[in-house]
Formats: sequence, structure tokens, C-alpha cells
Amino acid sequence: MTAPRLWIDSPGARRPLRLGERLGRGGEAVVHAVEGEPRLAVKLWNSPAPEQRAKLAVMLRSVPDNPPGPGGHRQLAWPLAAVSGSDTGAAGFVMPRLDTKQMLPLHQVYHPGSRRRAAPGVDWHWLVRAARNVAATLRPLHESGYVVGDLNESNVLASPRALVTFIDLDSIQVRDGRSVYRCPVGKLEYTPPELLGKSFRDVNRRPASDVFALAVLVFQLLMEGNHPFSGVWRGRGEPPGLEKNIRARRSPWLGSRQLGVPPAAPPARLLPPRLRRLFSRSLLSPAFARPAAGDWQRELERLESSLKKCRVNPLHVFSAHLPVCPWCERRQQLGTDPFPRPET
Repeated sequence: MTAPRLWIDSPGARRPLRLGERLGRGGEAVVHAVEGEPRLAVKLWNSPAPEQRAKLAVMLRSVPDNPPGPGGHRQLAWPLAAVSGSDTGAAGFVMPRLDTKQMLPLHQVYHPGSRRRAAPGVDWHWLVRAARNVAATLRPLHESGYVVGDLNESNVLASPRALVTFIDLDSIQVRDGRSVYRCPVGKLEYTPPELLGKSFRDVNRRPASDVFALAVLVFQLLMEGNHPFSGVWRGRGEPPGLEKNIRARRSPWLGSRQLGVPPAAPPARLLPPRLRRLFSRSLLSPAFARPAAGDWQRELERLESSLKKCRVNPLHVFSAHLPVCPWCERRQQLGTDPFPRPET
């Protein structure tokens, strides 16, 4: 039995698609290389629903600002063309192919342990730049009417130059006039209080929910992988889980008296006061009062422009509001260096 014939439905043309090696599998889809096209990959749905096809058509018709960056880098792994079967209609889409040997998901770089293994030599400046680039990538999506919905530590990849790419974009929320194709998935750790306990398939999300997730990601990048709503319980009764802390807006770094900062975690003073206020607005305020992704981009650019280096270790980069190197202090306290020199 021969495999079904596939076609790339490029604007104004239709050409046959030859599948290359399988690159990965996720959920109800498989990703393949495209034979003869090293810069392209194809994502094929196992059983595409009419809603998926309709959403794809809107995304191909309304493309957010996504110009190629250095070396042809793309901030968005956005669909480039629909892929159809000879008898089945739309079966998936062609998208930019990423070098996954060079690009890493954020969770591999924000924690000191995994960072030492996966990305030795990365410093806090790199993490600030990556955080800024996440905000800068989210901003044009919101300006084009899209909401990511499932923004998390696994679907943002970063390059050695701290350039980022959003992946798995076929799950985002897409609006077409009065029709809304919702994002049906999400992770608890990045879900704002107003959406906890709700079915993602039944709720229209707003950019403010992405900003909450963005703030969590930025916090993890800058604070050694710690979640802003984790901590040591100081209240009565059983310690609450992460969901209850998010609902109650309890963060030990942002003023909660019932939670303490985990013993091995960085203190709040590591972050400049303006940035701490932005975290409070994004994580503790109601949805209507949250800032925009552009506010995050500007504040992180401000932070990046004011960074200074330690005289002892050039990988110890920190905010200029601090009088001494916080990473040298943490090395003495913990016995390990969060940003060791590569040769050590």
C-alpha cells in the first residue's frame, strides 16, 4: 500500500511534497523534514478537524510581523503554506525548520544545573536578552489580534545568541471576525488566576493571560528557574500547592507574609525596583490592570542597558542598582557558582 500523495499549496502554485526524516511527534501530529528543502519542515495532523483547517486558513491569510533576523532567524515558526492530501484536503502545513541542536527550550537554560550541562558560558546578560526577546516576539502577535494561550517553558526555543522562536503555533487562539478558534491547551504553572479551573476549550483568552505567562517565564529566566508562586509555607494548616498560591496571589518575592523565599533561591533584591513593580502588576493585579508585552520589552531593554560585570568572574553580570556582585555572594553561600567559568 503506497503512502498518500501530499501537496504544498503555495500561493498561486501547487507542488508535490516529498517527506524526509521524521523530526518529532507531539500530540496528534508528526513533524517531518522536507526532502530537498533544508530550511523547511512539515507538520502533519493525524486526524485534522475542520476547525484546525479553518484556523490554518486564517493564519495563512493574516501573518503577524515576522521579518527574518540575523542569519535568517525567525521569531515565529509560523505556517508558510498548507499541505493537502490528494483526497483528504488540508492535512497540515509547512513551516520554517529549526536547528534543534543549536536551539534549546528555555527550561534547559534558566536552571543553573541544566544550564551548566546544556549551555555552559551563558551569563545573566544572555538571560536578560532572551527574556527581552520573548517579550518582543509576543508583542506583534498581540498587535495582530492573536493570543498564544499556551505560552510556556517548552514552546519557546533560544539560540546561542539569545534569539528566540515560538513553536507549536497551530494551538494559538485565532480570531476571524466574530469567530474565535480557541487555544485548547495550557499549563497550570503559566495560567492566570482568572482562568484556573476553566475549560480552555470554552473560554476566549485575552492578551493579559499571555502577559501573566510572560511574567512567569521572565521570572524563571532571571531567578534561576524558581516559580514566582513557589515558596516555604509559613501559614496554618497544610501547605498549599502552586494553584492555590496563584489563586490567592501569594508570592514570597512580591510581599506575601505566608510564603517564604525557598532557602536556595535568589532574593528579591536581585531585581531592580522598577522590574519588581512590573512583576507585581503582571502577577498580582487583576487582568485588566496588567501591563502589555511592549511594557516588558522596554523595561528589559532598560535593565540590559544598565548591567555591569563582576571584576572576579566576567560571567557574573548583574543589575547596576546592586553595590556588590550577587553571584559571588551566592557562590559563597551555596558552595556552587550559578555562572561558573567554562573551564571550571
